[in-house]
Amino acid sequence: MDTPHATRQQHISDANQLLQQFEQTGCNNEHLLLLRACLEYLPDEGKYNLANDLSHATRPTDLEAIAENLESALLLPLKARTRTPSGTPSPGREWDDEAPSTLSPDVKSEQATIKEKCLERDGHRCVISGIFERSWAIEHLPEESWQNHSSETVLAHIIPFCFGNSNSKNESKNSEIWEAMHHYFPSVPASAQLNAENINKPSNCMTLYKLLRDEFDKFTLYLEPTALQDVDNKYRVKTTKTVDFVARSLLPESGFVTLTAHSAAELPHPELLKCHAAVAKILYASGRGEKIEEILQELVSIQCVAEDGSTDLSSLVAVSLAAG
Repeated sequence: MDTPHATRQQHISDANQLLQQFEQTGCNNEHLLLLRACLEYLPDEGKYNLANDLSHATRPTDLEAIAENLESALLLPLKARTRTPSGTPSPGREWDDEAPSTLSPDVKSEQATIKEKCLERDGHRCVISGIFERSWAIEHLPEESWQNHSSETVLAHIIPFCFGNSNSKNESKNSEIWEAMHHYFPSVPASAQLNAENINKPSNCMTLYKLLRDEFDKFTLYLEPTALQDVDNKYRVKTTKTVDFVARSLLPESGFVTLTAHSAAELPHPELLKCHAAVAKILYASGRGEKIEEILQELVSIQCVAEDGSTDLSSLVAVSLAAG
């Protein structure tokens, strides 16, 4: 039987009070910031599940273990594993040079097919900036239009493509990730019907200009549902202060986008975009997003990342965070 809403809210309130009590004991402040951000921005079911976890904490080490597990099982993989690009070329182009070489020809072919489906659904343009896919624009738009308002677009996965089972090396880690996803974002597998077996479907993808895809992957750019989201798929375009300034200049002046289907392909699922937005807010509010990004950039600069996409970045980042 479902827990009454009032009971859930009281449980969440009790959890916040517990964090205040632990703050006075000298508990790690970074862990407290992370847990507070999660209790603020997770969906209600996730907040309740986290509050239930916290209700069993009797020592600061219990609290820290919960925070570290949440970070290592969910937030770090979401943030770090977007650095394993999904490799989605524009139609008619050679395979994207960012594609991990470990992907099988069948998976690469499937990626190209999904890219084409989403391009058609999204009107052959970036859903946020409106920039047209260049190869399509050259064939279908006046020269002045495609010269001034077209470029290469890429396929953006809302929940990272590498969370799927296309690579057997990831299966063990992915099972941990999906267990955490069920716990903190239960609507992702329930309402959005997304899991490791079907990660590569239109409802988990959208067409973006590459720079905007990069910021979306970093969680510095996200789409926040509005009151009209259920009616006309209208979202508020939000950024953090660390978003690239060129990317910011490409955002709609109104601050809103309406996702429109130009084909029968399913639009990006609202629950998946809600999940992405919640993670973006948690990473920003807790300060973990910037810290993780700094470590990722350092790992790339010292060439710790394998070209085939096989590096377990989330584990490397976890070690760096633990080292302080």
